[in-house]
Amino acid sequence: MRSDQHTVNGLTAYKLGTEQTTTPVVVYIPTTSTAKCYAGIRVFIRHADDSETEITSGTPVAQVSRTSSGGGIQSNTWNCPETSLADTDAIVVRVYLKSGAGAWSEKAVFTTEQLNALKLDAATWTVYYYTVKYSGELGWTWEFDFGTSTYNSRIANFAWTLAAPPPEEWHDVNSWNFQLYARKWSDVTYSSFDLIAQKWYDIAQWALQILTRQWSDVAIWMFNTAARTWNDIALWTLNLITKAWHETSTWIFQIYTKKWNDVLWTLQLTTYEWHTIIEWSFTLISHGWHTIATWILTIETTVLSIILILGIIILAICFIYAVWLTKKS
Repeated sequence: MRSDQHTVNGLTAYKLGTEQTTTPVVVYIPTTSTAKCYAGIRVFIRHADDSETEITSGTPVAQVSRTSSGGGIQSNTWNCPETSLADTDAIVVRVYLKSGAGAWSEKAVFTTEQLNALKLDAATWTVYYYTVKYSGELGWTWEFDFGTSTYNSRIANFAWTLAAPPPEEWHDVNSWNFQLYARKWSDVTYSSFDLIAQKWYDIAQWALQILTRQWSDVAIWMFNTAARTWNDIALWTLNLITKAWHETSTWIFQIYTKKWNDVLWTLQLTTYEWHTIIEWSFTLISHGWHTIATWILTIETTVLSIILILGIIILAICFIYAVWLTKKS
């Protein structure tokens, strides 16, 4: 009977355990010098729904008594009947004190943990009480002490049968694998276990990248080893020179300039520059781009062009002379 407490099936009570604590607890009732004083226990099953079923008959059993002053260990026995239990049941022991012909008074409550038991065994319990009757500042008192090896109130031969262990399960070793971390079986045909993340992944759709230690969907994502990041292969492409991903629907990579450009632009190999092909046109002679809406190409000046200009001048002179002759006549 320990001095620390716990809550089991909704009941907070002192622990009924297998080892003793180091802090004593004293409970008592008033009495007289001549009264015969009693101590005893009642035993209950505490269920998971917080209800209780008494095993004793409604009156304290394993009673001890003391008439004269004094203190120390006293004991008595009780024949515990075999009692069926649920695996979530706990056993509650209540200690009662009485002075003379007075009524029993509940003074301490103890409970086990959930026992995971099939039954409480039929056994003769020996109940040990550390009791004291004495006269002090409060007059005559009848007390029950517990919680240490000195005040070693306890129950001996408390016995129960554990519930059957969970049934063993068989798995097809050809298609299943047991993972010690997760303590679960997984189908090795479709799933793979990641030791770092301690999770299972569908190996048909996912792949683990060792550098990032992350799983990604291989159907739409591709891992870039240089950047150690995943990119959507449906929309992006990796350029090995820049080691960067670009959206393939609107960009194209030019090897000379080592730059990505919008496909609405075109590269001029001579100038190594990109230009908007909708608004600009390239002149091969001048090696320059011009806005086609406002510019036209002038052929580069040569000897042939000089002759052509002189011919135009001569034609103009002839035209003026012909007009003068016509007016003169």
